[in-house]
Amino acid sequence: MRAEAAHLALGMRACGHEVIALGECGAWRLPLRDAGVTLSEPAPAAHIRKITALFRELDAQVVHAFGIGAAHRLLPAAAQVGAGSVATLSHQDVPSVSAAEFRHVSAIFVPCEHLREQLLRHLPATLPIHTTGYALPPFAAIPEMRRQALAEELGLDARAPLVLLADHFHGGETEIARLLIEAAPLLAEYQPEMQMLIVGAGARLGELATRAAEINSLLRRRMIILPGARPDLAPLLALTTVAVGSGRFAAEAQAAGVALVAAGAAGLCGTVTEESANIARYTCSGRHGRLEPATVRALASEILGLISYPEYRRHFADEQQAALLATAERQVLAERIARSYRRAAPSGAFERAPRRLTAILPDDLRELLFTLPALSALRAGYPQASLRLITTPLHRGLLEQMGLASQVLLKPMRLSAWPAFLHAQWRKRADICLDFTEEAHSALLALSSLAAHRWGFIASDGNLFLSDHLPAHLPASHARALLLTQSLDISTGARVPPPVLLPETREVVQLSLLSAGVEYQHPLLLLCPQVEEARAWPLAHWVALAAALLAARPERIAVLGAPEAPWPVGVVQVMPVQDSLVLATLLARATLVVAPDTAALHLAAILGIPAVGLYGPAAPEEDAFHTAHCRALHGPQGVADILPETVVAAIEELLPTPAPPIPLP
Repeated sequence: MRAEAAHLALGMRACGHEVIALGECGAWRLPLRDAGVTLSEPAPAAHIRKITALFRELDAQVVHAFGIGAAHRLLPAAAQVGAGSVATLSHQDVPSVSAAEFRHVSAIFVPCEHLREQLLRHLPATLPIHTTGYALPPFAAIPEMRRQALAEELGLDARAPLVLLADHFHGGETEIARLLIEAAPLLAEYQPEMQMLIVGAGARLGELATRAAEINSLLRRRMIILPGARPDLAPLLALTTVAVGSGRFAAEAQAAGVALVAAGAAGLCGTVTEESANIARYTCSGRHGRLEPATVRALASEILGLISYPEYRRHFADEQQAALLATAERQVLAERIARSYRRAAPSGAFERAPRRLTAILPDDLRELLFTLPALSALRAGYPQASLRLITTPLHRGLLEQMGLASQVLLKPMRLSAWPAFLHAQWRKRADICLDFTEEAHSALLALSSLAAHRWGFIASDGNLFLSDHLPAHLPASHARALLLTQSLDISTGARVPPPVLLPETREVVQLSLLSAGVEYQHPLLLLCPQVEEARAWPLAHWVALAAALLAARPERIAVLGAPEAPWPVGVVQVMPVQDSLVLATLLARATLVVAPDTAALHLAAILGIPAVGLYGPAAPEEDAFHTAHCRALHGPQGVADILPETVVAAIEELLPTPAPPIPLP
């Protein structure tokens, strides 16, 4: 795993992180030193007290061990000095994995999904195991002179097709090399100038060399070349027409733009195309898993197909190179792994488990509701952490009754009160501050938290008040809010608990309805027409809907914040509600709610109240609030295309029988 560690170290340095490499670096010593990686050779002594002293002297924040041996030796010492512990494991490590040895580990990285599934059988389900793939080097163009020199050194014809395989020949991985050698006569029959280069070392290299010599003698030319282990795979790939193999070599071949026939100990995946890429990724290009066994004829057929049709070969190579480098280039992968370090390190640049979280919430209730799945996931992911929410006084009651926050702080309503409020935040320093708004004063508030990590949205190119920012071009949504929590390994929202409705608030709502003529026991259909013009349903449709419901339904019909309109006699007009907890209580009083894409619609869904949502032509994004009791209606050209009779039909579907009277308390 030396290559994985070296590439990650180089990627971390390119990202600006300080990196110390422990152990023998071999051929990577000079590249690591030139990149500014601090080297500590030889490997630290096995005694845990000496390793612990070394970590304390180096002031290590995160110890990343590569391989099961290094993990068992180094990570217990990391736990003793309070450093975060992570490990990268390979395929041969699985038989030696013990849950007891990984009780202090914060995360494990593996190259493929199949290996992740294998480790999940041996380790606790609470231990994060991330599939990362292989860290790949940046492949530069190889000069023609270097290509010619390498071809002459190996005795190759630089103009003839070349098939390259590289691996370690110890066990089952030797099978593909053996099949490739056996396929040589069949390949030579169709491609007389074809050459094979089989690179690698191991206990079974001798038997491969013996069989290759027999085939070469049969063909009366040196078609198969076994030069042993080679450190210069990049220039060898520059000479290659088709690569055959699995694991890391397969990934490097694809990254170099060489068409690949994926085959390994698990069998034959075949030519890596867009269709077969998922199978190749899952099995590490055939290194393990369950595949159809490879045969000489099948392997030869795949190779001949790529060599005979250069246009397809080029297409497959370009397609896979682009797909792979988008995620596996060493700096890209280093940045992904560095995000996981934030949860591993106990202090300083990263946070293992943040103890104090602050979230600055939007003033608009609809946008605030979209942040709740992310906040609920934060609360579930960090149950021991203190979560402070900063909001306006209008939303304090709702947030407190949902129980998501340890403390709800109120933004000052007067400018003169802001200095004292900001000073109070300095005294309650947060580890992480999330700004779900895109307002300048909220970014200043994030800065006043003195959090090491301040993440938020910005509408311009930069913001000095935030340590990391995301462009605010996406509309308010659950997915947009979750972008801020992805660095905390939270990318999926959690269920939002409904608020506890206070008796005094229920009484206020009931008195308000009573003054409008709605008795306590009257079932109520609540229409909520008020919304921004872009999402509004025409007022004439609302009036027609109210008239149709009066004629068809026995429930009382109420309009929240009713605008000036010729409402039918019998329709109850309810004053607009500013306080969000009072609004929730009013919605809970309703038997059914009809509303466009507004706070009232989403809050009703949180409360579990049947609701009909009125949307434009685009389907609403996956809504974390909507349940089986919600119906979303869409207009082909816009929300105005939804007809009142369509809404009535949706209400009849949700409430097929009249709502019974509400029993008196």
